[in-house]
Amino acid sequence: MTVYFITSWRGTSERQVHSVTKPSGNGRTILFIGIASSANSTSLTSFLAMTDLLSSGMAKGGCIYMMANNRNTTIYTGVTSDLYSRVVEHREKKYDNSFTARYNLTKLVYYETFHSIEEAIDREKQIKGGSRADKEKLIRTINPHWKDLFDEISRW
Repeated sequence: MTVYFITSWRGTSERQVHSVTKPSGNGRTILFIGIASSANSTSLTSFLAMTDLLSSGMAKGGCIYMMANNRNTTIYTGVTSDLYSRVVEHREKKYDNSFTARYNLTKLVYYETFHSIEEAIDREKQIKGGSRADKEKLIRTINPHWKDLFDEISRW
């Protein structure tokens, strides 16, 4: 069981700063600080999940993500254990014949983090089973303007 101590919760109406200290088991305490939109009701939950992934080296965790083209007309949903590297592969079109390369899907518009890759795979299946409207609604919950979130994850 993981125990979190929320040591501060400050913010404006636009952004909130979360800092969490987590006992590491070896006598040290790890401090994580993150910023999330206050409009996102799951931002603290996602932040806490990310702290677990980061503290464990993300070895067991996973992420689901959605990529879009510049006009937001095409969406791809994927799963990975290394979000940053996977998004770089999409942006650089590492796989020439892939769906994301063919449709120029280089913009990260959504992601969720999970404690295990199995949870991420289950969530990916759930999202892929939904309609385009469901995906758009999900994206708008954390990214209403469909901005590229790559800079956000590159700071992890």
